[in-house]
This record gives sequence, C-alpha cells and structure tokens, in this order.
Amino acid sequence: MLQTVAAFTAIWYYTSSKNAVATQHLVQEIMPNIEENILTRAKIMAILTSLQLVAGLCLAIPTYVILLRKFNESEQSSGQDKRNKDLSLIATLQEKPFLLIGMFHSLGSLFTNLGFSYGSASVVQIIKLLEPIETLILTVFYARSFSSVTARKTISMIVTITGTSVILSQKKSQSSVNTFSIAFALLSGLSLSFRNVTVKHFQKQNAEKTAFNGICKFIEITTAGAMISCLQLLLS
Repeated sequence: MLQTVAAFTAIWYYTSSKNAVATQHLVQEIMPNIEENILTRAKIMAILTSLQLVAGLCLAIPTYVILLRKFNESEQSSGQDKRNKDLSLIATLQEKPFLLIGMFHSLGSLFTNLGFSYGSASVVQIIKLLEPIETLILTVFYARSFSSVTARKTISMIVTITGTSVILSQKKSQSSVNTFSIAFALLSGLSLSFRNVTVKHFQKQNAEKTAFNGICKFIEITTAGAMISCLQLLLS
C-alpha cells in the first residue's frame, strides 16, 4: 500500500510540475498580446481549469470501466449485487455534498493555475506542501478533538513549515516571489483542504479500500469540479 501511495504521489508531483511550466508558458505567450488585468487572467485560467478537469474525466472513465469489469469478475455474488455495484457511481453522484465538494475542487484547481500564472512554479509547489497541514488543522477544528494529531504528525508539521519558510525567505531575497502567487497558492491549499475534509466526513466508513473505489472517488470529485468550473465559464 505504501509503495502504491508513493508512486501515485510521485506521478502527481511530476504532472503538476509539468502543468505549472506549461501554464506559465501559456501566460507568457498570451498575456502580452491582450489587455492585462486580474479579471482577464482569471477568465483564461478558468478556461484552462475546465479543460483540465474534463481531460481528467476522459482519462478516468475508461480506467473505471476496465476496473469495474475486473472487479465484477472477481466477485462471487448474485446478478443483483453486481447491478448495485454498477449503479454505485450514479448513486454517489446524487448525494447532497456532491456540488459542495465540486465547488472546493474547482476553486482549488483555479487558484492553483492562477498562482502558476503570477509567479514561479517552484514557489507555488513549495507553498502547496502546506496543504496536508491545513487539512489536519481543519479536521481538528471540525472534530473538536486532537486525537488525530500524533507526535509524528506534529514533527512533520514543524519540519514542513520551517523548510517552507526558509525556502520562501531565500527566494524573497532574490525578488522572485510574487504576492499574488503566494496568495492564490494559499487559497488553493485552503480550498483543497476543505474538499478533503468534506470528502472524509461524507465517505462511507465501511467502504473497501480498493483501486476501484479510488477511481470512483476520483471520477465523483472531478465530475463535480468540472460542472462547477463550466458554470464559472458561463457566469464569466
């Protein structure tokens, strides 16, 4: 399990860094040719965010179909049970927190792209290292209990915050830090942390931890985010 988590985390950081570089290149190519203001930049990043979320769905759905077929083949259950599993994704898309999770996911993705468009990609990535800490703090506030805060987590928080502060102070002395970039990176982490806490609260406690459930959860969140993101495009 640890190897799987580490592998997916490494892939996420790699693709996220590629996205950061591509976003900055996009801004450098387009922004000089148009009237520059934060609203225009936000509209362009909203378009980009929508395309990213839709592309994520296009990649995830075929994977879902393959895993669903294998999952059903491995289960020795009745035909009715299999139909219930086939409809499990549709049922979860109708739950009340669906759009709330989508709103946090969409805003988090949009703020991330805005952060990339304003400043150094490395600065945004460094600040986003604080996201797990923000999630833990929000969890403590929501549960009103410090039971989830262990000694290891506390040490990790101290090390991460200290390292982030040192790197940011070094970059600031080199005049490579943009205030808007930092602000949007923090807003991104906060939005995604709210998403994480909401998902954690509403998820089924007895759900099996399988790759099939993982891809289902990804599709649920990405679908909700894409819907909210497309609504943002219409409103803008």
